[in-house]
Amino acid sequence: MEYADAVWGAMCSASALDRLESVQEQFGRRILHVRRSTAGAYVRAELGLESMSERVTVAMLRFFGRLATMPESRLAAFVFQQRCAQVDSHRGSLSWCKYAKQQLEKLGHANVWAARALPVEPEEPEQEQSAESQLACWRSRVRREVHEQCERESQEAMQHLSSLTLFRRLGPVKLKSWLDFAVKHPGASLRLKLRCGAAPLMESVGAMLKVPREQRTCRLCNSGAVETAQHFTSNCVVFAAERAECLSRVALLVGSRCSADLRKAIAGADVELFLGDRLLRALPQQVALDVNATVCNFLKVAWRKREPLWQNFCQEGTSWRLK
Repeated sequence: MEYADAVWGAMCSASALDRLESVQEQFGRRILHVRRSTAGAYVRAELGLESMSERVTVAMLRFFGRLATMPESRLAAFVFQQRCAQVDSHRGSLSWCKYAKQQLEKLGHANVWAARALPVEPEEPEQEQSAESQLACWRSRVRREVHEQCERESQEAMQHLSSLTLFRRLGPVKLKSWLDFAVKHPGASLRLKLRCGAAPLMESVGAMLKVPREQRTCRLCNSGAVETAQHFTSNCVVFAAERAECLSRVALLVGSRCSADLRKAIAGADVELFLGDRLLRALPQQVALDVNATVCNFLKVAWRKREPLWQNFCQEGTSWRLK
């Protein structure tokens, strides 16, 4: 899909990139077993994927670096230099070089475009860098800067997605094998859906059916609280016994290794303990895995209890349509 993207990526339209991005997002949703409507920003963040736009931009700027460091005796270098000069003369409106210039200026590298040469890195101030050394530094720098720019844009986009309110708080997972476990365990698979608003809780079902948020209350406990992922995991009294058993087992597993934050989370049934991994990262690997399995067992049992109760409020054969 990305073959020769260093060339065509520069001139690819936003709509064409969106179509390519949809291929990646569909693939990611299948890996995570979440709904087709799940936000692409979540899929990329959870799986640690760069957007197609980011990857083609990095490829294009790396190729610019390769052309800029070519010996002048090379035909490609001669054509490149002549084409850049045409762009500076307001010609070559469809040139690859024009789009390279725009991206360089966007990243604050107008000086690189003007010089048609890569910057000398400060690591070697007293000796001249070789072309290959310059190119290696440039590739690393471009990757970092484009990623930071795209990450900021992604975070801004997520601010407007109500389904990712909880995910913004929890952040992407970092614990080894955490995502792999979702393939094997129904509770771990459910956890991914809860993290991104892809489980049929009243908050998400009501949003799909355009029910006002204040009316998306939990139908099971009649507490009047909106049925969010946090309400299901941490507050709903219908699952109080299962929750208490889970927290008791977690406390036994961590024992004296329990940090102040983890102790507080256990005492308060914090949603971060059930749906995030931050509190487990400091634990020994096996203990963290055991706690993770215990939490997923709770989610599996609680959801199995919820399903027949929830079906009383749904149309037959679906969990996403109310009667």
